[in-house]
Amino acid sequence: MSTEVAIREFLAGWTYSRSFPGTAYQHYKPLFHVHFGDRRYGRFDELLLLEPAEPAHVIRCAACLITGPHWLTIFASGQDQAALEAAYTRAGYKLRYQETLMEKALAAEQPPVLPARLSLQTLSHVSDQAWQERFFAALPSYAQMALEAPRLTHYRVLIEGKSVASARSSITPHSSLCVDEVYTDPAFRRRGLASILIQQLLYDASLSGIHTSVLLASEMGKPLYLKLGYRALATALIFEKKE
Repeated sequence: MSTEVAIREFLAGWTYSRSFPGTAYQHYKPLFHVHFGDRRYGRFDELLLLEPAEPAHVIRCAACLITGPHWLTIFASGQDQAALEAAYTRAGYKLRYQETLMEKALAAEQPPVLPARLSLQTLSHVSDQAWQERFFAALPSYAQMALEAPRLTHYRVLIEGKSVASARSSITPHSSLCVDEVYTDPAFRRRGLASILIQQLLYDASLSGIHTSVLLASEMGKPLYLKLGYRALATALIFEKKE
């Protein structure tokens, strides 16, 4: 998968995973604007650069789309990251995060081996409201979202009935698996729980005939994804502009 295709597949899965009632989209080449219908992410207006472009052009396009505070994600592949950061900093942006766009070709994926006292649950198209509330009781508030999205599946790991790790996956219109919101309770980190979640996501996707997975990895998560067979495609520079 090329970097440009991976960016578009990630964008399709990411926006689907995080859409709320009222979310709106606008493609103003080369930028894609996501206006979230809910402030729970703390990022109400998001701009993502879909293809390489000069910073001056991107900044002009951004000004045409949004006049208030917003976030801007630049996918840098083979570009001078220091020069990019300097250009956007001069325009009033501040670099907040540096993450990695990653891709994996799914093959003969295997399910995880679950240690004793640990269980794994999935949730998709569940109509039992009480069960939904139990599922989300221990998740961060930003992960408590509508469950009727047909291409979205939620996962969680439990230890003796306590929810300690979670993730969700979405299937893009072009049949890629997008992994999002991988989270482990700080008290239970470094126990391989995130690895168990991702292995299960990949296994389920492979059984459904999905051949590719994309995700955006934090610096902390990147070593795990490399170990699980993902490869890095581009660095994502995530800027915030408050004015």
